Amino acid sequence: MNLRELIRDKRTSIDEEAAQTVDIKGYNSNLRALKRFSFWKNSCGAASLWEHQTAAIMTMVAYLNSSDKISRDKMGSALLKLPTGTGKSGIISVLSRCLPKYRNILVLTPREALTKQLLDDIRFRFWNHMGFTAAQSGCFTASASELGATLEKAECHQLLPSEVNRINEILKIGGKARKILVGTHQSLGQICRVSALNENGNGDSCSRFLTHIEDNFDLIIVDEGHYEPAISWSKQIRAFGIPTILLSATPYRNDFKSFRVMNQFVFNYSYQDAIKNHVIRKVKVLPLESPNKTESTSLVGVEEFVESLKAIWPKITQRVMQEGWLEEQKEPKLIIRGDSFESLCLIQSAIDKAFDTQSILIHHNASNQSGLNRYVKASEAIRKKPNATIWIHQNKLLEGIDDPSFVAVAIYELMRNGRQIVQQVGRTIRIGKGNRDVEQESWLLAFPPNVKRIQKTWNRYLGYEEYTKESTASIVTKEAAMPERMLAQMPKYQYIEGEFRGRYNYESSLQPNHVQLPKVASILTCDATIDILKVGFSGFEEALLEQDRFQIEAIENMPENAIAFSYYSWRNSPYLVDRFFSEWKLGFFIAVQVGEFLFVHDTEGLSFQPSDFSLARAERSIMEKAFPNDNATARLSRMSFSSLSMESTALRSTAIHTHSFKETFTDLLDPTLVPLTAAGFVNGTGRYVGFTRSKLRDASTDYVPIPEYVTWVKEIALELSASDVRRSVVVN
Repeated sequence: MNLRELIRDKRTSIDEEAAQTVDIKGYNSNLRALKRFSFWKNSCGAASLWEHQTAAIMTMVAYLNSSDKISRDKMGSALLKLPTGTGKSGIISVLSRCLPKYRNILVLTPREALTKQLLDDIRFRFWNHMGFTAAQSGCFTASASELGATLEKAECHQLLPSEVNRINEILKIGGKARKILVGTHQSLGQICRVSALNENGNGDSCSRFLTHIEDNFDLIIVDEGHYEPAISWSKQIRAFGIPTILLSATPYRNDFKSFRVMNQFVFNYSYQDAIKNHVIRKVKVLPLESPNKTESTSLVGVEEFVESLKAIWPKITQRVMQEGWLEEQKEPKLIIRGDSFESLCLIQSAIDKAFDTQSILIHHNASNQSGLNRYVKASEAIRKKPNATIWIHQNKLLEGIDDPSFVAVAIYELMRNGRQIVQQVGRTIRIGKGNRDVEQESWLLAFPPNVKRIQKTWNRYLGYEEYTKESTASIVTKEAAMPERMLAQMPKYQYIEGEFRGRYNYESSLQPNHVQLPKVASILTCDATIDILKVGFSGFEEALLEQDRFQIEAIENMPENAIAFSYYSWRNSPYLVDRFFSEWKLGFFIAVQVGEFLFVHDTEGLSFQPSDFSLARAERSIMEKAFPNDNATARLSRMSFSSLSMESTALRSTAIHTHSFKETFTDLLDPTLVPLTAAGFVNGTGRYVGFTRSKLRDASTDYVPIPEYVTWVKEIALELSASDVRRSVVVN
């Protein structure tokens, strides 16, 4: 497939402008090298790659040959979107083993089980699948006479933080040998953290590893790229400045906000195309019939659910076996999904009795229960009980299972979101080595109330697939880039609220005096000897990313001991049931450290738990100093309380409002009353304190610029830390 063919192919986002960045000489050289392999185009009677796999690989080759013309600081990622079962692991294997120029590869996955699976694919499993005899140990190699071109040996290793020293030694040896590291996202994240904080004295070895990757590696491949990454390792990947390819079966609206995905190099193989080409099975949603012939409800019991399965599963099994879908000696397998460990145990017991079988249960609460055929990890269950035909789980079988023997999913209790439904279906649509001449189906079984929800979700997923099929670049540009597109349509200057104003981020990037905030802060306590802002900078940014917040940018030239971010926040209109209307807002996060206090304000609500950063909310005894007893101008006028009493006749909560508690008799001596909030005036300014959330707000008609906000925070810190300040006798 030459470059002109890629431009015409609607599955790619490559246009004439993107093609101009591609080194055509390098592209053609890679194409010639790949064409020599017998698996590329069904030469010598060998098995070959699917056509969409070769198109996907060449789209990535175009990206790789454009990266030389892009500066490292502007390096973006490419994206491959393919449904489960359409050969992503084969694409990864070819990209890792067969491109002459790209010899040092880092492959990242979201889970350890997928890491081991991909290692096997790259070493031998993919090559076995292509019809070559590859021993299940070591790394498969082949001569040009066997494979059309030489498949050289590669040193493939699992990336583990505990093995960094050993990996450094392997990498240090250098030489011409191809080196491939496969590890989890978390492993790279841990290495980044140890490097930054020098945990356990291993900072130097981790830093050497990261430096070696940056200086010597040619390509990073991120499998299941839709998993939102920790900012620590996604930023590190960007900092490497190495070409990066993301692969995903289900990339949606905000999956890639931690990566700069280049919409010029996206390949999209739609579900509809995969069905049309008989690459995967077509999904059929079937309602289970109640054995009692009564209208089924969502509250159907386990026994009724199992009886309904008993009526339909033998028919499915019979069709699969008669039409030869699977390899010889293989039996069809069923996945059952429930929503709690208790439900799964009840289902397992009923299934084993009704089907006279030994079903497998997988759940994180199933530790030390292998004797009952219950496992924590799917990989362990597959290794010990590969021939089991009924598998029961909550979330453990949503991804990472690539056995075509799974042909149906029965839903007892429904998932919480549509993506999980699509992911679960993905376990059953893979076609194996059996009879591919018949039209194979995957079944989704549930009682009618759940079927309605499943069918609606599935139909809309198909609509999404059709939509992205018509506009491949829209996968990464339509929604997340909306604020930037709206900004581009705004006037550069406008007269607003009595002032001539320049558009946001038009004249220059935001500075502290460009942003004004209310005098509001959550007050947290920390170790005064630790620079929380330095240690937690990436963590605060990561916490923002975990919400629906986009394009997070640090505000530069902040006052000392203060950091701030700007971002776009997103929400769907709360007035719509099953439609969407995007609502965007500009938001800000600020944190100021003053000694043992960390003052934090987020205009869209705090996005992290204090304990995640070894922080704690300021105790009530500290917050009570916000109304100092010896300040003549301090006047406490409103309080709310919660009662600790559990008596049925007791008040659960109460609120009292008066001109001044000092001048008004109130019975606040009840020991069961705990203050929740307090409001009043200090130095003539209204003040509110929330004790539960350790929040303080000074009333003001005007917001204040960031420098003034920092000054206000420091004044509050002095009040709360002063040893000679007594808290109000009203709350004491």
